[in-house]
Amino acid sequence: MLVFGHGDLNHTVGSSYAFLSGHWTDFYSYNKTYFGRNDYFPSIYVVFAAWMAPVKLLTSPGAQNGLLLSAQELLWARLGLVLVFAATVELVRRIARELFPEQATVQRTVIAAYLLSPFIAYIVGAFGQYDIIGVFFTLLGFLHYLRGDRWKFALFFALAASFKYFALLVFAPLLVLAYKKFREMIALSSIALSVILLEAAAYAHDPAFRSALWGMVKGSVGAQDNQSLKALVLIVFALGLVLLWRTRASGPLLGRLAVYSAATVYGLMFLVVTWNMVWFVILAPFFALSIGYLRRPGRFIVWESIVFAAYTWVAATVWTTSANVGLISGGVLHALFGPPHLHLSDIYAPAAVPALRMVLTAYFISPVLFWLADQVDRRRDRTPGPQTVARATWALRAATPVLVFTLPVMASMTMPMRLARAITPVAPAYVMAPAPLCIGHGTSVQAINDSADVVQTIVSTGDQLAGVSVLVGTYGKVGHGTLTITVRDGAGTTVDVSATDLARVADNSQVYALFTKPEPDTKGRAFTITFHTTGVAKDLALWSSAEDCTPDATLTAGGQRQVGDLLLTEYYPRP
Repeated sequence: MLVFGHGDLNHTVGSSYAFLSGHWTDFYSYNKTYFGRNDYFPSIYVVFAAWMAPVKLLTSPGAQNGLLLSAQELLWARLGLVLVFAATVELVRRIARELFPEQATVQRTVIAAYLLSPFIAYIVGAFGQYDIIGVFFTLLGFLHYLRGDRWKFALFFALAASFKYFALLVFAPLLVLAYKKFREMIALSSIALSVILLEAAAYAHDPAFRSALWGMVKGSVGAQDNQSLKALVLIVFALGLVLLWRTRASGPLLGRLAVYSAATVYGLMFLVVTWNMVWFVILAPFFALSIGYLRRPGRFIVWESIVFAAYTWVAATVWTTSANVGLISGGVLHALFGPPHLHLSDIYAPAAVPALRMVLTAYFISPVLFWLADQVDRRRDRTPGPQTVARATWALRAATPVLVFTLPVMASMTMPMRLARAITPVAPAYVMAPAPLCIGHGTSVQAINDSADVVQTIVSTGDQLAGVSVLVGTYGKVGHGTLTITVRDGAGTTVDVSATDLARVADNSQVYALFTKPEPDTKGRAFTITFHTTGVAKDLALWSSAEDCTPDATLTAGGQRQVGDLLLTEYYPRP
């Protein structure tokens, strides 16, 4: 909690202060100047504004500090998230009592499975994400659903949807399972939609809000690919709603169907959307509740530890800045740590990502898969009843986030440079002073392949230039071939030639050219950087700016002048 953190929390907390400054009607437009855009409905910002008000008034009342938050503000914000998580644990306990009365062992297993979820530990504890607030209201609605209080069920799902509208996907099957009259369904659906519709209506006049709303929808739906799979999932979802509507269930059967409906719907959603790593927090409570129906729950708990290892690997190589050692810089104690000597993507090879994504895909539907396996066991009568989970299994679950994330991150921060360099020759760049070019400009990409070299000229911004890097995109695929970077000075003398195996390069990460030794007196000197590929026909791009942004610089591809400049970073020795 103190060591790790992510800039998303700074962004959301800083944005929420606009409410404290009186910007109720122009919240989104006002924040656009300082934060770019706000990607959520107002609810999340209202909650943070209310929670952060005492600390804000004590530390910097009235000041617009943007993303810069004090240690006190970060601690208070993180404390709020921990308290919300504690509240969700209590809700899971109450739900378990409703679902498994007179089964104390099963109740304890479900609660422990949720409490020790490695995904919760990472997303809430390390990342500091706030989707847990939406989970709280979803569980509150689910609890009242099981108790038969229809109005509170709909109301709390309405609040949950205003934090993360995915909650409506769970609301739909629960609704048709318990309520069969169209008049009831329409009334409850109207309540469930009421909060987001009211918030949307309140800010519909604001173009910044309309743009953010479109971004939310587009970002969730993702690219226009896998249309056949999306159509299939939509058909399955629709058929499932019909079957649930025709099912008459009450008591234990209603609870069982409700849990598996929620877990399955969320799992199907993950199959077809471009999911974000922090969304896994919405799976945790319903997957934990499904464990209560298994006679061998230990198998699922071990499986989740395996999945979390795959999740960490994928996250470290796909979100190379969000899920890496960069989380140290967002922690309250970041000043105690220097620059990293290694990145997790240097340890976890990107080439393994396609196979590990298959593991994650299986995880999304694992409640159903484990239920089927459990039915096979029941038919064979292998296990007479629910088994207790071994202590070693619980120990593995508790240790999993430490073993696959915390310890590797700490090792990456502190290992000797000689060892780090043995793992990756570009490790020295991590401790140098970076000087990014083209900051604050729109982004684009410059395709590159064997038929056309890309050439960028720059003017060095400092003395003793020691290397350069470029941001590379592989379109989510494992790279192949080689990218060679040649750096020449203004006289045409070769300063450095570096070749990188693209199979070891994560998507949206840096490829480096480090000099044998820093070049002296480089400030104001011109350099030409040539990018050449071998064995690359497609699916490789160099990130660039959407317009020219580097003075006295030019970008060419295949000898043709291009608009914009590459997103390069210069590296200089630290004083």
